[in-house]
Amino acid sequence: MAARGGRQSGQTLVIFAIVLAFVLVGMLGLIADLGALFTSYTRASNAALLAAQAGAAQINQDAYYHQRLELDTGPARDACQTVIDDSHFPGGGSHCSATTEEVTAYVVFDTQLPIPLPTGSARISVSHTAEGVYGQTTGTQTT
Repeated sequence: MAARGGRQSGQTLVIFAIVLAFVLVGMLGLIADLGALFTSYTRASNAALLAAQAGAAQINQDAYYHQRLELDTGPARDACQTVIDDSHFPGGGSHCSATTEEVTAYVVFDTQLPIPLPTGSARISVSHTAEGVYGQTTGTQTT
């Protein structure tokens, strides 16, 4: 009886070590995916912010000389879209909208993860809005 009990001692330790290894590998995969998502989100957010600011710099000069601060919507949208296009986000869906008061840049793309999800990729969506500012010391930005 004593010999049989001696052969089975430590069995729980082996099972615990195997389970712990799977848990650690799973956590490592989760950390890698979250790191990739954070990096992609930061890149998209920066591009959207720069695009909105580029569009907000397109002031309608005729209106400005008549004491009105408003954006020239066509060039504002084009400047915003050029920045987004130069950022090379795959999958499309990114676009800009402009009114006489503000420009909004929408960046939408699918990013591949190091450890793929069942869907294969994760969708990142960011938007930034900037108001037209010219010759002022303060401006407004909303996210």
